[in-house]
Amino acid sequence: MSFYRSQRRIALLSLFFLVMSMLAFGADGGARNGKSFIYTLSNPSGPNSVVAYEVSAETGQLTYTGSYATGGLGQATDNIIAVQQSAIAWNGHFLFVVNPGSNDLSVFSVNADGSLDLVRHGIPSGGNGPVSIAIHGNLMYVANIGDDSVIPANYTGFRIDEGRLEPIAGSTVTLNVLDHPATVLFNDDGSLLAGSRGIAGKVDVFQVERSGLLTRTAELPGQPGVLGLAFNPVRKSQLMGALTFLPGAASYAISDSGDISVVNTITDVPSIDSCWEVISKDGSKAWVSAPMSASITLYQIDQQGALTRVSAHGTAGLGAGAADLTFDAHERFLYVLKSFGNKLHAMRLNDSLAEAGVEDVQTVDIPGSQLSAIGLQRVDIAGEDSNGRR
Repeated sequence: MSFYRSQRRIALLSLFFLVMSMLAFGADGGARNGKSFIYTLSNPSGPNSVVAYEVSAETGQLTYTGSYATGGLGQATDNIIAVQQSAIAWNGHFLFVVNPGSNDLSVFSVNADGSLDLVRHGIPSGGNGPVSIAIHGNLMYVANIGDDSVIPANYTGFRIDEGRLEPIAGSTVTLNVLDHPATVLFNDDGSLLAGSRGIAGKVDVFQVERSGLLTRTAELPGQPGVLGLAFNPVRKSQLMGALTFLPGAASYAISDSGDISVVNTITDVPSIDSCWEVISKDGSKAWVSAPMSASITLYQIDQQGALTRVSAHGTAGLGAGAADLTFDAHERFLYVLKSFGNKLHAMRLNDSLAEAGVEDVQTVDIPGSQLSAIGLQRVDIAGEDSNGRR
């Protein structure tokens, strides 16, 4: 009997240490004593900069920590501000940002305290007016908006080698003048790339070849003012889009071969100009922002991917231009970029279905922005273990 008691004691001790380890490091693998930061781009018509904030894990509040010159230029024009998504991207090692005014990209390394070091800048984006970045592994694609006159829009590919970017020969997919691509993003396994063209009202889907080149598999027209796109983290074949000119949102089904079809469309007149969205990690809810109405709308997503509008939360009194959205690391808080108000707004998520299931927490200024800020990216920095390792 003593042998079995000893085995049980060992099992209980093992369970104890496992639980303590989970409490110390958290379900997402990041240490509890780690830090999170949110970055945006000031994007004035002049020298561009990344603006950094530390996120309080307890309250969700933001503390400004610094601004970092990109070495490139912003572009505070109507065809850039609040009509793009993912102007900043993080690959776990480096922060990549667009400079729409100088048609190039910049790369930063991120320090443990959230400060940034400029690694490279002046990297040609492969077109005119870069607005959106998609990253999967060592592959990057950039959406360039064009010049609305002669230079057409495009999607252009790069290979990432540490902090270096190498253009992929023959990767550029040329679109049309005035197509206004707004978003590019990879699906979960990087086998497909989706893109939105707001003015053209089209969703593009491409198969990603091993070479990094794209093969078009679908082009879905008739999507009025489609801007933000998001893949459902649970239902990998489901894509959601915000339709500015409807206004409202649509759900799409994408097959393994890249065919795309509409699941359903929701008209949301009060939102005026639905633009961007985020989907909860359990895939059951989505929040959509609308710049002109300065509102956030909550949608429910069923097992088939169909959307149902639930309620909305107005933030007009806290600044204009609700644009990019992101969660905190544990999905307890929601942050929205107020592009036309030079502000970032923090909201706490709750279980209510009223007021989009959020409540206001804080609004902070964006130094250097001139009604021009674009992009929103959260970066989590793991804390040290007992041996001082990250």
